[in-house]
Amino acid sequence: MENKLIPESQIYTSDFTTLKLLRIGPVNISPGKISTPYKLITASGEESSAELTYKYDENVFMPDDPASINLATMISSQVALNYGLFCQKIIFDGLYDETDRRFIREMMENTSREIIVNKLILPNPFLKKEYTGLQPEKKKRYT
Repeated sequence: MENKLIPESQIYTSDFTTLKLLRIGPVNISPGKISTPYKLITASGEESSAELTYKYDENVFMPDDPASINLATMISSQVALNYGLFCQKIIFDGLYDETDRRFIREMMENTSREIIVNKLILPNPFLKKEYTGLQPEKKKRYT
C-alpha cells in the first residue's frame, strides 16, 4: 500500500529542495529486528538506496500482527522526518492509519521549521555563503 502523506498540491518548493523523491518502506520485521529500504532520487535523477535496520535484544515484534507491523512502520519512518525540507516528494509505503499520517505530517513540518531556524537562520559556520543571512519569515508550511 502506497501512502503519499503530503499531497502533491501542498509541496513547498524552495532553494533547499535538492531531492526529487525519498521512498520509505515497506518494512520487514522479525521478532527482534526491523529492516526498511530507503530509496532516494536526486534532482539530477541519480538513484541510491540503503537499508535502515534496528535490532533489539528482545523479541519485540510479532511479524503477522498488524499492531507490530504498524509500530515497526512508524519507528522506521522517523528518520525520514529530517528530509521533509529537502525533498520534493516523500512516499511512505506501509501500514498507516489516518492518525499515523497526521502525526507524520505534523512532525515533519515541525522538524522542517526547526532545521530552518536552528541550522539555517542562526549562525552556522558549515553553511555555504549563499545560504547565510537568511531572514526569518513566517510561512504557512516549511516542508
